[in-house]
Amino acid sequence: MCAACLLVVAACGGDGRPRVTRVDSAGVELLRIAGGDTVRLASKPEPPGSLVELKSCGMSMTGLPPIFTPTLRWGAAGERVAVTTVAEYVLLLLDGADTVHIVRRTLEPEAATAEAAARQVGNRLRVIAPGGERVCDADEVVNQRGIADRIPVVVEIASGPDGTWWVRRHADAGIDVLAADGGYIGTLPPTAPFPVAVLSGSRIAVIVTDELDVDRLVIYRVSTGR
Repeated sequence: MCAACLLVVAACGGDGRPRVTRVDSAGVELLRIAGGDTVRLASKPEPPGSLVELKSCGMSMTGLPPIFTPTLRWGAAGERVAVTTVAEYVLLLLDGADTVHIVRRTLEPEAATAEAAARQVGNRLRVIAPGGERVCDADEVVNQRGIADRIPVVVEIASGPDGTWWVRRHADAGIDVLAADGGYIGTLPPTAPFPVAVLSGSRIAVIVTDELDVDRLVIYRVSTGR
């Protein structure tokens, strides 16, 4: 990292797990820190965000890029990492710091619209401020931040049982299950549980939000059908 860069989110710890670091004027980096060694696994330059003033919740923010701007999305399992930084369905599969497979699917990103952006924001732009939580109006957020041209195909990446990768696609298109080498296994319905952690015995931990907007940690056992 250059000496002039401003570290905003620190990559701390030395256990070898990937960490995300946000650096002013450079964007986002995915780093692996093990002992005294730091290896950059991937990076994503980010366009400068403008000032966003939200009267609906009385908040002002800087550095928020247009909605649907591709971000660095990744999942990790030990030394293995899957990462994407583009709107297209392109995943880099890394072993250590080396790219061992590139996964592509012919799924074109959708054109972004104001309606899709408002749905993306929904009621999820919540800000903790003195006096409690504030919820900002979705339409105002869209108008202030602006919209990127296209909607990234890949929303989220996670490791699954048996060395698989699980890839959630935009617009409830389902969850792709890929082999360790990126080979396509199949697509689960969008209602399928998405892992936040993999446990022994082909079990996954999942966060489930109920009708009261309360998160619960639920454990599922995954059957591979073998």
